[in-house]
Amino acid sequence: MKIKLDPSEMMFAVMGGAMRRIQALQRGRVDKYGTVQYPWQADIEGAMAEMAVAKAFGIFWSGDVGNIYAIDVGSYQVRSTTYESGHLVINKPDKDEHIFILVIGRDGEYDLRGYAMAGDVKREEFWTSKSIGRFAYFVPQEVLRPVRELMEKPNVPQLP
Repeated sequence: MKIKLDPSEMMFAVMGGAMRRIQALQRGRVDKYGTVQYPWQADIEGAMAEMAVAKAFGIFWSGDVGNIYAIDVGSYQVRSTTYESGHLVINKPDKDEHIFILVIGRDGEYDLRGYAMAGDVKREEFWTSKSIGRFAYFVPQEVLRPVRELMEKPNVPQLP
C-alpha cells in the first residue's frame, strides 16, 4: 500500500523527528540496540514512516515526542527502512502482543509492506545479525500479512 505525504505532513513529521533527536542529545540517550550510523536521518525518516501509517489508517499522529515508550500510531508499532528488500526487525524485548508494520521508503513516499504480531515471528529461523552488527528477528517481507487486513478489522483495540 503506497502512501505519499504532502508537504505539510512531511514538515510536521520532520519536526517531530528532529525534536526526538534533540531530546536524545539533551538526555545523553544512545540507541539501545547498537550504533545508528545516521541518527538524524533515522529519527526523521522513522517519524515520516509513522506519519504515512497514520495517514493510511486515518489516525492523528502526535509524534509522542518525549515518550520513548509510546505506541507509534494508534495501536501499531512502526519499523521502517529505505531498503526495498528490507526486513521487519523485531527485538527480543518487543512485546509479543504488539502489531508491527513494516514501512519501506523515504523522502515522503512510503510503501506499507506488511505486518506481523511480534510473538508470531519471534522464531529461531529469523534470529540473525544480518548486516547491522547485532542480533534481532529479521522477518522477510513474504512472511508478513497484508496491511489491508488491519484496515478491515473493526474495533482494533488501542494499547495503553
